[in-house]
Amino acid sequence: MTTDHRRWLRVVALLSFVLLLCAFGRHVNWRDAASAMRGADVRLLVIALVYNQLSLALKGVRWWVFLRPLGVRSLSLVLRATFAGASLNNLVVAQGGEGARVFLVSRAAGVSSARVAGALALERVLDAVSYMTLLTGATLMLGIPDALLRWRTAACVALVLAVLALTALGIATRRTGIARATAPFELAGGRVRSYLRRFVASVAETGSRARLAMAMALSLCAWALQVATY
Repeated sequence: MTTDHRRWLRVVALLSFVLLLCAFGRHVNWRDAASAMRGADVRLLVIALVYNQLSLALKGVRWWVFLRPLGVRSLSLVLRATFAGASLNNLVVAQGGEGARVFLVSRAAGVSSARVAGALALERVLDAVSYMTLLTGATLMLGIPDALLRWRTAACVALVLAVLALTALGIATRRTGIARATAPFELAGGRVRSYLRRFVASVAETGSRARLAMAMALSLCAWALQVATY
C-alpha cells in the first residue's frame, strides 16, 4: 500500500468516525445530561474517569501479554489499538471495535490477523473468567437481591469449568505443542484452512500457564477498577 493510499485510508477512517459520533450524539438528551453534570461532584467524576482509563489500560496490557510471543513488542501500539477499539464499541453494533483492534495491530506490526485474533480470543476468555470470579465472589460475600442469588450455583459451576478449561489449555500447550493443536484443521480447504491453522497456532503458542496466570491477575485488577468506577 502506497503512502497516498494510507493517507486517504486515514481520512476515510476519520470521517467515518466523525459520522458515527454525530449519529450517536443525536440520540443523547444533552439537556438532561448537562443538568446531571452540573449537579455532580467534580472530584468523584475525575476519580471515576482515572479508574476507568486505568482499567482499559490494564486490558491493553493483558492483550499485549499474549501478543508478545507473536512478535508484537510495542506496548504503546497495543494500548492505542485497545483505546481505539473501546471507542468504536460505543458507536457501532456487535462489538465492531474488536475487529478494528485486530486490524490496527496486524497492519502496524506486520503480523497475520489470524494470529492477532487468536491472542484476542484468549484475552476475551480471560475477561469473561475474571468477571465470573468477581460475580461469584459477590454472591458469596455481599448482600445482593434474591434475583441474583438464584444464579449463584450456575455462576460457580461456570467458573469452575472455565478454570479447568484454561488449566487444560496451559497443560496441552506445554505437552503437545502447536503441530498437534492445529491438526484438526488440516482437512479444511484452502484459505480457510490456512487462517484457522494460524488462529489455533497463536492460541497454542501464547496460552502457557505463566501467561494465563499473569493475564488473569491483570483481568481481576481491571474489573476491580471497573467496580470502583461505578
